[in-house]
Amino acid sequence: MALVPCRVAGERATSPTLLQVEYDGQRLATSLSVVPPGPVVIQVNNTGSTRGSLLLINWPPEVVAQAVKPPLEFEPYLSGGSLVARQTFRRLFRSERVDEKEGLGIRQVTFVFTDLKGSTVMYERLGDLNVYGLVRQHFSLLEMVAQRHWFPGANCSVSHVGRVKLVATGERRRPLSFP
Repeated sequence: MALVPCRVAGERATSPTLLQVEYDGQRLATSLSVVPPGPVVIQVNNTGSTRGSLLLINWPPEVVAQAVKPPLEFEPYLSGGSLVARQTFRRLFRSERVDEKEGLGIRQVTFVFTDLKGSTVMYERLGDLNVYGLVRQHFSLLEMVAQRHWFPGANCSVSHVGRVKLVATGERRRPLSFP
C-alpha cells in the first residue's frame, strides 16, 4: 500500500486539471503534488503486471496535518455473487430482474447440480402428488447439507429447475466429488 498525498491549493481552475497517476505494480506516482480547486481529471496508467487499487480520500486539513493518519474503516458489504446466492435475496426478489444496462458485478459463483436418480420411474410409479412430497424433502435435505457441509459459514441458495437441484454460493469453492 502506498500513500501519495496530493494537496488542493491555489486559485480555482476554470478548466479541468489533468492529474496522471502511474502504478508500476509496487509504487504509485503522481504528475502533480498540488492541484488547484475545481474540476480534476484523473488518468491512471498501470504499467505493472498485477492489478492495483486506487483510493481517493478527501481528508480535512486537520487530518492532513497529522503525521499518522487515522485507520480507515469500511462497513461490511456483499459482493454481487454473495448477494444473488443468498436464499433471502432469492425469496424477496424472486420475480425481479436486473436490467441489462445496470448489471451486477459477479466475479465468482460456485454451482452444484444434483438430480434425483430414477425420478422418472418414481413419478410414473407413485404419481406426481406423492413424489412432490419426496422432492420437497430432498430439497430441504440438500439445503441443510449445503449449509453444514459443502459451504459451512457461507451463504448459499438452493433452487430447482425441473427435477434438477442447484446450489449456488457467491464464494469460490473447490469442486465436490461424489461416490
